[in-house]
Order: sequence, then C-alpha cells, then structure tokens
Amino acid sequence: MNGRLSQMDIAIVKHTYTPTGGAEQELLRYVLPKAKSVTYISHPFRDARDVPLNTQISMFENGELRKEISAPLFRGPFPLMAMKDIIFTVWYLKKMRRRIHLYFGVDNLNAFSGIVLRRLGVVDRVVYYVIDYAPDRFRRPFMQSLYRRLDRWCCYDADAVWNVSAAMEDARKAHGFDSGRSAPQIEVPLGNWYDESPKTSPNGSDNGLIVFLGTLAREQGLNLVIEALPKIRKRIPNARLRVIGSGPEMEPLKSLAHEMRVADSVEFLGFIQDGAKAAALLAEGAVAVAPYLYGDNIFKRFADPGKVKLYLAAGLPVVISRVPPVAELIERSGAGIAVEPAVNEIGSALENLLLSPGKISAMRENALELGKKFDWIGIFDRAFGRTFECWVVQNN
Repeated sequence: MNGRLSQMDIAIVKHTYTPTGGAEQELLRYVLPKAKSVTYISHPFRDARDVPLNTQISMFENGELRKEISAPLFRGPFPLMAMKDIIFTVWYLKKMRRRIHLYFGVDNLNAFSGIVLRRLGVVDRVVYYVIDYAPDRFRRPFMQSLYRRLDRWCCYDADAVWNVSAAMEDARKAHGFDSGRSAPQIEVPLGNWYDESPKTSPNGSDNGLIVFLGTLAREQGLNLVIEALPKIRKRIPNARLRVIGSGPEMEPLKSLAHEMRVADSVEFLGFIQDGAKAAALLAEGAVAVAPYLYGDNIFKRFADPGKVKLYLAAGLPVVISRVPPVAELIERSGAGIAVEPAVNEIGSALENLLLSPGKISAMRENALELGKKFDWIGIFDRAFGRTFECWVVQNN
C-alpha cells in the first residue's frame, strides 16, 4: 500500500464548519507520510464557525508542509458560494500544472469538481467520499431534486464511492438509484486513533459523569438528556453532564438546564480545538450519550456518527438512540444500550448504568474491544486496498 501511494500526487477537497475534525482531516493524516504530494483544499460553509470564511489551500510534499494559501474572501447566497467553490477548485488545480493521480471529493459538489478535472485531463481517478447523506435534505423541491441528481451523477461518473455507512446505498436505491451503473461503492466507516485515545479508569465507573461530544444542533437530541437529568439525580445525586462542543442550540440548552433546575450539574465547555484535550475530558466520564432524533432530513439515519467511535476508543459505554445504523452494532456487542429517542428511555438507560458499576465495567471492556476495530489505520488500509482491487478488476 505504502509503495503504491508513494508515487501518487493526491488532492483532498472538502467543505468545513469547524477548524479541526472530520474524516477528511483523518484521511490527510493517513496519506501524508505515504504520498508523494498532497494538495488539501478547504472551502468553508457560509455559516461556518471559528474558521476563516475564505478558501484555504495547504500543499505538502513528502509529508512536509510547503505552502499555505488563502483565497480572496467571497460572500453570497448558497448557490453562488457553491458555484464559486467548484470554479475555484477547477481553476486552481488546473493552473498547478501537476497531474493529480488520486482526487478525493468530500461531498457531491467537490466530487463534481473532480470529475470535471478528470475530463480536462488534470485528474486520473476520482473518489466520491460521502460523509453525510440524507435523501430528503432540502425542503424546496428544486434544491432537493438537484441534490439527488448531483449525488447520483457523481456515483455514476466517479471511479469509486466511499460511503461511511452501507445505509447510504440502501437509501439511494429507495429513490430510483441504479447500482449497476454506479462506481464501486465501498463502506468506509468513521474511526479513531485507538492507541492515542486516553482510556477511562477501570475503577472510575461510579463517578456519575455523563459525557457528550458534538455539535449542539437540534437533531443531536441533547435536550432529552437534560430533561432526564432531574429524575436521574434523585436516585444518583452525583450525576452530572459534561458537554463538549458548540453550535446553534448552545444558549437554548443552557436555558433548558436552568428551567429544569440542573444548571449546576451541566458543564458546557464549548468547542475544544485541541483534540487530545477533548479526548482526555471524555475519558473522565462514566458513560457517554448519543441521543440523535429521528427525521427524514437527519443525516445520522444514514451516516456514521464520529463521536461514537471516540467514545468506544475511550472505553465509554454508550447510551445511543436507534437512529444511526451503528446503534445496533453497539447493542449487539454489549458496548452500550440502544433506546428510542425519548426522555424516559434515555433516563432509564442512564440510571441503569450509573447504578451498576459492574455493568459499566463489563461494557467498558466490550467498548474497548469494539473501538479497536475502528482504528483509522485499519479502516483506510482496507478502503484503499478494496478500491485498488476494484480498479484492477475493471482494467482487466
């Protein structure tokens, strides 16, 4: 694998909300010591937080950063921003006058840019890397139709499709997708850097600390945990919640904690850019939560939540709603409890665990065992191996 990548010039093009995190950043970390060169282009979403609102380009050679460039700032409505990102990607990579052997387009807009570049002779192979997918993403019919058509076209015309969950392919089929016309679809789940992840203490399971990591958005369902906390604390007085992350629901959630009279038991730490620090704060917990809500436009119904893999790597038992596909695996592996996204079910599951240190200890071992299977090195080794195998078969 290393020998093959060592001859390659690679481009990774993504959109971002936050300065750090995301599968595309983990992909960059994986390929940097292996590839001949990597061009990393990050387009901010128009409502991105804590990042410059102009496109950033980082260029690496033999694993070393050689150049960083900031594009001119451009603001406008979503359609104009999308067109700007496509045009900029095509223009910039074409003017580099360097052949890109392997292009990763993270989302359909960036995959579209890669396919255009391949037709222009700039790119050899395009991988459409799908992190989030929801068949009913937009409320406006025109935007929804455009989204599905672009996703379908990228699947048909890319050289490979990396889906973070097999549920994505099933969701496409339900809306008329022809798998026979698609590029090879390969499941590439989200992962963790297992050996680097701080682990929970085997003796710390009675500390009552519930932890949450992620964007504070409505679909994350964190309000359910806060609403359940008063009842939990009646039986477990030291129960408290630590929230790592920021987002549009930060202030409403703080208000809810005051309304439920548990503000002193909920710790809002905001977004922590230092991943090692965030992981250490997680590992102080007794149990972790991932209470996603249902909804046709909720990505997690078809995606693979990254926070869960971090929980597992830390040895945290997970109380998770049955919304994302990984919930079934967690329950089947004895690494947590899967419930419906309702206050009483989440509260009962948390009480059950926090009152049973022995159960937490057993689930801790199961979580560590499961988390080890999602180490990024193994995930990307398998993904590249399967991708190259598919291309060899096609060429023959």
